[in-house]
Amino acid sequence: MRREKGITSSPRYKDKKRSKSRSRSFIITILAIGLLVEIVVVLLTSPFFHIKQITAAQNNTVSDSDIISAANIQPETNIFRLHVKSVIANIESNPVIESVVLHRKLPSELIICVTEREVYSILEASGKFIQLDKSMVPFRIVKEKPKDFPVIKYTPPKKVILGKTITDPIIEASQKCIILSNSASPFKIDEITVDQNKELCLNIDDGYKIIIGRPINLEEKIDIASQVLIQIPRFRKNGEYIDVTAPEAPAVKYKK
Repeated sequence: MRREKGITSSPRYKDKKRSKSRSRSFIITILAIGLLVEIVVVLLTSPFFHIKQITAAQNNTVSDSDIISAANIQPETNIFRLHVKSVIANIESNPVIESVVLHRKLPSELIICVTEREVYSILEASGKFIQLDKSMVPFRIVKEKPKDFPVIKYTPPKKVILGKTITDPIIEASQKCIILSNSASPFKIDEITVDQNKELCLNIDDGYKIIIGRPINLEEKIDIASQVLIQIPRFRKNGEYIDVTAPEAPAVKYKK
């Protein structure tokens, strides 16, 4: 029988086909890159994307104008070329501002969302009333003693700088007493005083005191004082102080 030969492409034909395919892919890639570059250039240079409106959001005590002014965004700033870290740092230089998040609303609006520090306690130092947040960051000086927050009456040896966390051990211990009392105890602290020996005394809004003494074993001391109030309900009306200076031997005194 006669054997038929199969039709095959020559190696030269295959090479030409591959070469044309590569050339096509290369041209498409170049065009795509060129288009991408053109889009980027338009986004970064077109006046259409200049920031024309700045909106402050979630602020309570700091005014819109103060936030926008602190952002220090220059006219005709491109919304995509905005130096985000610098803007955030500028706004957070205000000690009342805890954090900032920026949102771009295309084509030309920037929304500045701020979180303000919340008052947790008051530091009365050198005749000034300084608001502290829960993390012991002082952020505002007020003229009068607030009635709704516990006051720590103590002047630390180092200068208090607004916006900088206080690391003084006495203020740390006082703040911890406030946190412990707010979380579980049956009493509310009105004022904390510190004597010359740096021992703490809690003045309770019901009119009695809890003598803490040295700022150690605070959880145990607060818990003991709480148990006294739970087990002796009448102490709230007639008590003068609870002394937990020595937790193993607490003492109480009633008003005469």
